[in-house]
Amino acid sequence: MVKWTPDLEKLKRIGFGRYIKRYMTPLIEVIRLLILVPMAYGAWNHDLRFIALGFAILALAWCNGLIRRLFVRRT
Repeated sequence: MVKWTPDLEKLKRIGFGRYIKRYMTPLIEVIRLLILVPMAYGAWNHDLRFIALGFAILALAWCNGLIRRLFVRRT
């Protein structure tokens, strides 16, 4: 279905690709999937608090590698 296959090898070698390979664990993927629950609830009920909660958890999930580095350096 894809006419031109993207060359993802270049993306694997850059910093972001290495970051994703190291820190995007299956647990983080599950957390990112479960974030849809409060965000969908908030969208359904027009409640911005749940959408903001889901977004905050999503931001923490994406930054888990940075958070880990901060705590590893300080301890």
